[in-house]
Amino acid sequence: MSILLELSVALAAATLALYCYDAISARFRANPDPRRALKVRALGILSILANVMFYATVTALVVAGVVWASSFVVAGAGGSSISRPFIAGAVVAGFSVAGFLRTRIRHFANSLESSSKAPGGPLNISSNAGSRRPYFIAMQYYALVLNRTYKVFEADTMLSGAVVNGLVASPLGASDEALEPEYWARTPAESLYFELDVSSPAFLKLNLANFQIPWRDIARFDFTSAKKWGMGNVPHSGRLFVRLKSGRSRELILLGSQDGEALLKRLSSHLAENVSVE
Repeated sequence: MSILLELSVALAAATLALYCYDAISARFRANPDPRRALKVRALGILSILANVMFYATVTALVVAGVVWASSFVVAGAGGSSISRPFIAGAVVAGFSVAGFLRTRIRHFANSLESSSKAPGGPLNISSNAGSRRPYFIAMQYYALVLNRTYKVFEADTMLSGAVVNGLVASPLGASDEALEPEYWARTPAESLYFELDVSSPAFLKLNLANFQIPWRDIARFDFTSAKKWGMGNVPHSGRLFVRLKSGRSRELILLGSQDGEALLKRLSSHLAENVSVE
């Protein structure tokens, strides 16, 4: 019973941390203010840690509870152990419960903060605000398993990549929803860029992993429809390579169902326009 109590305390702490992050993110979305960039960056780090703790503690709590309850049944039946498939099923159930509860926490926090939006008409936002720029959703491998999901904006003078999701779990099976690129970017962090100038210094302050690549530094774009090794059941439409004049390159995996050839043509055209202007 003591382990159940300890896990419950850890879960309460993780839940509170996630709620605070979601609530403050909702306030930022309602009233975007670049001066909050440092706070959001710190909260992003907190969110990663809290998410890991939350999923781990919920899963462990469900498994511990199921094992504790089942031990009486096993003992009564004269058994001495619980089968591995039974434990595996409890782990899957725990992770599923954690995912459902995480969604409810986000919804609850967002609903409570929805009234914080400042009254008045539409804001006079920059032409480079995230809500006004074309974009695509892509993943980049980082440190083997710490993958990053980006919303890559095509601003007037640069490509701006905003981290909107972190580590992504491979789904158990295929689903129509997972084919939608937006499915992989539908997070509180995504909305932080709606009214923010994605070509401004404040953009980089929101997340240390955000990037800005001026068009003048890009040599060309390449695309291959070949699948990326290690993606599991995560649906993706190939890989886009951003080749820099410095000789370096950035590989972006197009998540969901996207027309890579059309994207390549659009980006190449935008690049040619910027080169001609220079």
